[in-house]
Amino acid sequence: GDHTYPSALAVSPDGSTVYVTGVSDLVSSGTGDYATVAYNAVTGAQRWASLYAGPADDRDQANAVAVSPPG
Repeated sequence: GDHTYPSALAVSPDGSTVYVTGVSDLVSSGTGDYATVAYNAVTGAQRWASLYAGPADDRDQANAVAVSPPG
């Protein structure tokens, strides 16, 4: 199983996408990775998800997220 703990949320400048970031805990190993997920702001459908494991493969957690205009 997998547990996700959100820590921050941001909205795209045009209001179409909501970004949530935090940590995804892998129960079997006891470590975690940065997890960032983008959702359609109207429907709530997931657009994409991304995980980042640091070089030491230890517990990594994102605490903030920011969005800039395209370009």
